[in-house]
Amino acid sequence: MRSLKKMSFILFLLIPFLAFTGCSNDDDITLDGELYLTFVNTSDDLHVVIYSMQNTQVSLFDIPLNTYKKHASQSLNVGNYLIQLKSSYYNYGTAAVQIQQGKRTSVTYDEYNNAHTSIN
Repeated sequence: MRSLKKMSFILFLLIPFLAFTGCSNDDDITLDGELYLTFVNTSDDLHVVIYSMQNTQVSLFDIPLNTYKKHASQSLNVGNYLIQLKSSYYNYGTAAVQIQQGKRTSVTYDEYNNAHTSIN
């Protein structure tokens, strides 16, 4: 009987210790990724407009660029997005992208303003 009480006491101390040490740190969990845009042609009035695929009527971000800025990046939650570029000088294609957890989705607009997407 005495060894049963001793074993119960040890389990009573050991179970909470194991439960708390097995928990992961919530700070390590990221639910976002990065959108990275590269341009060959830019203009003074270029704007990158980002929409969620669930609502393409309301923009989430409107990032102004200028002639000297050839790159833009934005942290986004995991999901599907529509990237639209607005400029009075150039016609850009609209790109649909998927943001994956902890990864960078790169969209490069070539000299013909066509979008090329890759996920790293």
